Amino acid sequence: MTLHLLKILLGLTINEISQLFAKWNKGKLNTYLLEITSKNLSFKDTDNTPLVEKILDVANQKGTGGWTTITALETGVPFTLASEAVFARRLSTLKGERLKASRLFPDPNISPIENKIAFIENLQHALYASILISYAQGFMLIINASKEYSWAFHNNNIALLWQSGCVIRAAMLKEIQKTYKQNPELENLIVAPYFRDELSLSIPHLRETVSAAIGNGMLIPAMSSAITFFDGYRSTTLPAN
Repeated sequence: MTLHLLKILLGLTINEISQLFAKWNKGKLNTYLLEITSKNLSFKDTDNTPLVEKILDVANQKGTGGWTTITALETGVPFTLASEAVFARRLSTLKGERLKASRLFPDPNISPIENKIAFIENLQHALYASILISYAQGFMLIINASKEYSWAFHNNNIALLWQSGCVIRAAMLKEIQKTYKQNPELENLIVAPYFRDELSLSIPHLRETVSAAIGNGMLIPAMSSAITFFDGYRSTTLPAN
């Protein structure tokens, strides 16, 4: 979705986006997924055009996300980001239906982004906040499942394991490991001092990004889910009564 925003709202080329992701990957956003995305975007077809632009916009899911979503429902955890990612993939498979609907409901007029540098900064912070909240939800699930099934997991060790090499490897895990080592009974990552400060900085940018995407009729399931979860978790009163 980050790539789509950069391409549609800012008009960046695939090569420019690849270079931007490579730059982001050298800082706090360093992740395995961002690294391979940058590399994959730079891959050219035989006619020297980006191969990614020739790939059909349909992506199914292998089952891991679905299983995790089911487990979250069974253990009562609002695991919203990963769930939305699963549903977004399922939505993408409805290619024929989407084509029909697109003829009935045309795209809204895209509002021009006046300050591209500011938008890119917003998007960088928004991606960081979304990844952080996704990790927070993941550890919520692990904590609840550990209680439910008497697994006695140690979250700092899990963070260390993920650092060692897996698809969700990220620089952020070093601080996550440190946080859980200092406070093994921590209820949620987002209230830990370090991550509280990080979110306080990033959340306004996440709001701006989600608003821009929705205002221009663009799909942004994970980031919109991240800000919705955050606002729900920090609220003293919700309309659940």
